[in-house]
Amino acid sequence: MGDLAGVVLAGGRSRRFGRDKTALCVPRPAERTGEKGQSLVLRAAGVLERLLGDPGRVFVSCRPFGGEEDEQGRRIREEAREHGYGIVEDLLPEGGTLRAVYSALEGTRRACLVMPCDLPCMDEATLGELLAFRRERRLEPEPCLCSCFFDTVYGATQPLVAVYELEALPLFRRAVEEKRYKLATVVPPELMACLRYGAEKAFFFQNVNFPEDWEHVQKELARSGACAEEIPGRRGV
Repeated sequence: MGDLAGVVLAGGRSRRFGRDKTALCVPRPAERTGEKGQSLVLRAAGVLERLLGDPGRVFVSCRPFGGEEDEQGRRIREEAREHGYGIVEDLLPEGGTLRAVYSALEGTRRACLVMPCDLPCMDEATLGELLAFRRERRLEPEPCLCSCFFDTVYGATQPLVAVYELEALPLFRRAVEEKRYKLATVVPPELMACLRYGAEKAFFFQNVNFPEDWEHVQKELARSGACAEEIPGRRGV
């Protein structure tokens, strides 16, 4: 699996949240309240590092640095550098999440396991299931350019928690050329493999779009005891 890079998507502008959510701090457990928590970006990057076993295979996807007043850009780059993570800058001024995945594939020239920074409940065991699914799928004769989760409750794919193969890059280039920026439609269904999950895994896919989401997730994390600590899971996949 050395061809695989882990990429944290952190280039959004947090418009729905109302302020920079990449800096939100996931608290430590109650018995370690004296220690500083982790930002959402570092928490997500840590999950990928423990899963892949090497910080050099982890990247943070973000907007190009905007100069001295770009507080978010400076902080993200400093955090990444301190922990040995790489940076992948967006190559396009538009395109949303498609722009981020396209830039990650172009920048790393590897298959990319992507996840948004605003999934503070995601763990390496759940992502490990996806990688095992991908590995099994790649042994089959039919080509597969994207391995992702499928939410059976809402009947929808999860294109932001997925592995995109490097061979999918031409499809992304074509979508960019044609200004088709919906990520879920870049890879056609016949070239996708979906790992289905139900309500039992809803906890791990809780995201933070609005302030009320963050309040809810904090309560869920405190209740689960997960917080910013390492969650037991598979390592070095």
